[in-house]
Amino acid sequence: MEWLPETPGMKALIVDDHPAMRRLIASLLPAEWESTQCGNGREAVEAYPRTRPDCVLMDVEMPVEDGFSAARRIRAQDPAAWIVFISQHGGSAFSAGAREAGGRALVSKSDLPQLVDHLPATR
Repeated sequence: MEWLPETPGMKALIVDDHPAMRRLIASLLPAEWESTQCGNGREAVEAYPRTRPDCVLMDVEMPVEDGFSAARRIRAQDPAAWIVFISQHGGSAFSAGAREAGGRALVSKSDLPQLVDHLPATR
């Protein structure tokens, strides 16, 4: 990930119900980034105003509150929120849902290395 500009102080909110997946996503971020991890959408909505992340990397299907619902609630707080959805499913229904919820991209879990293509480059 040397091609990404150095961005000290950038923050990500990683939201997935599987701790191992959260760790994997965190490992893909530039080393200079800080991250906060949440296990469901409700936790993410509560953490967003506290952490003020530069981007939210959010699973779609989670217990308690799904990613699309949480994204809509986050974007109600901050219409400029940078949200990238991560899902094990694909297809036009998921893509349409991601767009409707205000996502910048939908990345398949099988394509996680491409996640960096959708991160904000600078503050």
